[in-house]
Amino acid sequence: MLQQLGINATVIIQFIIFIVTFVALIKLVYEPFNAVHEKRLQNTKGSVEVADDIHKKSQELQAQYSSKAKEVHGKISEIFREQKSLAASEADKIVMQAKAEANVVLDSNRKNLQTRAVQLEAELKEMKSGLVMAINNKLLGKS
Repeated sequence: MLQQLGINATVIIQFIIFIVTFVALIKLVYEPFNAVHEKRLQNTKGSVEVADDIHKKSQELQAQYSSKAKEVHGKISEIFREQKSLAASEADKIVMQAKAEANVVLDSNRKNLQTRAVQLEAELKEMKSGLVMAINNKLLGKS
């Protein structure tokens, strides 16, 4: 029956050659390739894990940086507000002091002017009679 199908004794020899070649290819090609491939996967997986760890740490550091930056910004804002209010109150004090000094100078000048006006009025009263006479003499043509 096998001879009717065209199968003879060379099939056994071809099958043995196939098995020997298959075993040789497994030992010489597949196993070294598989070993290198596994080693590469281990290295890659290790690198991926390291990259993931570094990424996680960088995210944590970024979060810490953001929180500290917000904290510092809050402190700076608070200090700025305090200093601004202190400066405003100091400016108010200076302005009030300048107004008070200006009022003192103004009152002093008013008093001096009033005193001088009274003096001038007294002088004019003293000169009044002499001036009236000089004007009358001038009008009447008397020199």
